[in-house]
Amino acid sequence: MNISPNELKLIKTYFAGKATVEEIIKAEIFLLNPENDSKIEFCLHEIWDEIESEGNNISPYLKNQYHSILNRLINREEKQTIELNSESKLRKIYLSFARIAAILIFPILIFSVYQLKQSINFSQQKSTFTELTVPSGSRLKTELPDGSVVWLNGGSSIKYPLAFSNKSRSVEFSGEGFFEIARNEKSPFIVNTDQISVRVLGTKFNLSSYPNDNKISTALVEGKVEILRRFKTGRNNPVNLIPKQIYSLDRSTLKYKVEKEENMDKYVAWVEGRLIFDDDPMLDVLSKIEKWYNVNISYPKADLEGLNFTATFETETLDQVLDLISLAIPVEYTVGEWHKNPDNSYAKKTYILKIRKDFPKN
Repeated sequence: MNISPNELKLIKTYFAGKATVEEIIKAEIFLLNPENDSKIEFCLHEIWDEIESEGNNISPYLKNQYHSILNRLINREEKQTIELNSESKLRKIYLSFARIAAILIFPILIFSVYQLKQSINFSQQKSTFTELTVPSGSRLKTELPDGSVVWLNGGSSIKYPLAFSNKSRSVEFSGEGFFEIARNEKSPFIVNTDQISVRVLGTKFNLSSYPNDNKISTALVEGKVEILRRFKTGRNNPVNLIPKQIYSLDRSTLKYKVEKEENMDKYVAWVEGRLIFDDDPMLDVLSKIEKWYNVNISYPKADLEGLNFTATFETETLDQVLDLISLAIPVEYTVGEWHKNPDNSYAKKTYILKIRKDFPKN
């Protein structure tokens, strides 16, 4: 086993949450390669004391990575019939990590990226694109080639060219993102989702367009935006927003509405690690919580329709959040078991919500 100083530094930087996008990709390729197991075990031994002493808050994504790697190493040792007793260093790391995972506070803002792909578009100009995909439970801040800044929430992806043209700046987007667009009146910035396009010159806005959500919304914080429906036949009049206006499109009916909203924190606080619900439908609340904590929540949809919820979460664990929800509405929850995938990674944990038996039904 010969690990280079650069490899050791890369893994330390990765688990400290300080890696760049390129470093994250290199680290994950290194960590997911079973041929590097001996090197990885050495790295974990080297960095664990630092992780444990600093009391790091590990994101759900890195937590899952850590579980998967340690589990793989332990399985490898067991298969080789090497005795791994409760006092071994590797077992101590695993048990200590499990204790920390049990008391994790709200995920901190770390630059965790699940996938970055670069592909060549062989058009006449041969432009190169970058695609970033952020796993649920993590958030990513990235700067685009024109100096615009985008925060990507968990489960989001963005595809953009390494260099924008002089006439327009166009990106493909899915999920939720907060955009701070660099002003350029000669080159409008266009964000394309599966249903709408948002056209701006220079502004700040939040865009939520998860494929599995029934609603697409745009919340304008500063400047002006113009929204156009995509792939619509007939007249397609643009919708113009001014600050503190919210555009919402219902995917099922294809109808939209524009509303005034004084409390914009509700739409942008996630960038700072806060979840704000203000009389929100319970079904929307649970959908956001699933993405935020990277879990699956099973619940009786029909029983929860018509119920709303108000709260602000910042450092609460998922169990604390569900405990508070149980005080506000007549539900109780149980926790499902961890399920291991064939590659030894862990599937999302499932929480099961049920209407309390003592609650009278109409």
